[in-house]
Amino acid sequence: MRTVSAVTTTIELFKGYNPHPKAWKFFKDNRRYCLATCGRRSAKSHTGARRFVRRIFEDLAGPKGKTPYEPGAARRGTALWWDRRPRLHYWVCAHENEQLDEPRRYILEVLPPEVLDHADNSKGRLWLHGDILIEFKTLHDPKQKVGSGLDGIWIEEAARVRADAWQGFVNFALADREGWAQFTTTPLGKDWTYGNLYLKSLEDPENYGFHTWFMSDNIRVPAIVAYDAEMKRTLPPAYYKRECRASYDAFIGQIYEDFDPQRICPDRYPMVTDDLPAGVQLVKRIGTQDWGFTAPGAQIVLGSTNADPNKAALWAIDEVYSNSQLVEDFWAPSARALNQKHRMNEWVADPAEPDNLERMKRVGIRMTGHKNYMTAKFDEHERSVRAGIRMLASLIYQGRFHVTRKCPNLLSELESYRWADAPGGGGGVTDANPRAGLQEKPASGQKEHAATATRYGVTYLMRGARFEALQGLAA
Repeated sequence: MRTVSAVTTTIELFKGYNPHPKAWKFFKDNRRYCLATCGRRSAKSHTGARRFVRRIFEDLAGPKGKTPYEPGAARRGTALWWDRRPRLHYWVCAHENEQLDEPRRYILEVLPPEVLDHADNSKGRLWLHGDILIEFKTLHDPKQKVGSGLDGIWIEEAARVRADAWQGFVNFALADREGWAQFTTTPLGKDWTYGNLYLKSLEDPENYGFHTWFMSDNIRVPAIVAYDAEMKRTLPPAYYKRECRASYDAFIGQIYEDFDPQRICPDRYPMVTDDLPAGVQLVKRIGTQDWGFTAPGAQIVLGSTNADPNKAALWAIDEVYSNSQLVEDFWAPSARALNQKHRMNEWVADPAEPDNLERMKRVGIRMTGHKNYMTAKFDEHERSVRAGIRMLASLIYQGRFHVTRKCPNLLSELESYRWADAPGGGGGVTDANPRAGLQEKPASGQKEHAATATRYGVTYLMRGARFEALQGLAA
């Protein structure tokens, strides 16, 4: 493609690189701030790594690379050498460490071996010949990421980064060295990338670039194009638009919008039945628990029709729903009765009350705290809540989730469960405040205890499946 000089070595970068046309436009864009919002598996990180490396070597070939450089007291061959101030300094950032893995792999894939001077995984550093330092940083606490003057930055999965990280902290690190920034992400509604980057590209197109493409645009990988068609068939439309077509539309209104008690599902059974229909065999049953005292608590019995979660339909077949109840007096006896009735003793519960979990175990209830097996973080934080909602919404859309009328509170909650109308943390994008970030989460104060308990059980029973369990609807 082109050659650049790195110290005494002339190298050819990106030989044979042949991205799809929309990725190519992002790769070539030299504007100071450049955003790519893309569908999943559409080559955004693959392209981002190549653009990032290209910009670094163009900096090295330009005036910045020709300025006199003095490492001071640091001398090669000593430990201090790798702690010196670099000639050119770059960050690759994401909200969490796990989101830095792919950028790191792609950058190493792009860099020719003769360019790499030193790698230190323990400190997240890559030193390149020419006194160039690339560091990998998380932004879950952006207040700690100050003090470095940067020549460039790449923020991966930018929509997942806190709204104040860019505008309040990281942006300032580029000021004194007139650095550049690139952002790659799949959007999460009208988040901060919409307000601070996309809208800026309309106002100041000379300095802000915006690129977007769908999963189906990744025509260089036919399997991804086929996967997009399967996602369209199995994901609820709102999720498909966001994840595969990079839509900035926010989730509003009813959370489980496809849950309709009158709907007849493709597997021949109504979404809601009076009892478990004849011919439906549950190969596994579990209990789920959401604690409550002032607010109601809930126990739901869930069953699965197939040991393979990719082929299973799930049934909610029983519930207990009450408030002002203690574990020893009410919930433990209730769990024992449900165990006996449904011939089971496997429970998953809200992990926020470890004392309650221990009390249940002491009286013989096999109960573990909920771990959202659909996310990297196995706990009950907001990302896990959204992931669990997405899984249940997908099963409902596919006609693979059913409820008997023995669960009246669950039925009511699934129909009424709503996203928050008011903006979440960081503020929402409005006409008066177009650059605020939107944090989507269920509205507070609504009855959702049976729905929450069900979500625990759904992610527990579906662990090991592909995220949407895409192998087809249950027979």
